[in-house]
Amino acid sequence: MHLLGAPNLIALELDDPHRDTSDVLNHSKRERKMSKKPEVTESDGNIFADPGIANADEFCRRACLGVQVMKLLKGCSQKEAAKLLGFK
Repeated sequence: MHLLGAPNLIALELDDPHRDTSDVLNHSKRERKMSKKPEVTESDGNIFADPGIANADEFCRRACLGVQVMKLLKGCSQKEAAKLLGFK
């Protein structure tokens, strides 16, 4: 009988129910740790411009504004947040 386990679909012989399979599973973990690291490119500061998104500056400004609003509202109740934002 074979058992296929994700993510590497390792086939394990399970003829002996008392077989110690920890060595196979640990080997799989070592392989993942030693795998090639992804290529990293340093950002110019605008994560929307890096992949070439149109109107990147506008998206960046909106994101920065959203972060500032979140900081302002942190810890506020819904009523307090609504009052600060001018909702009735």
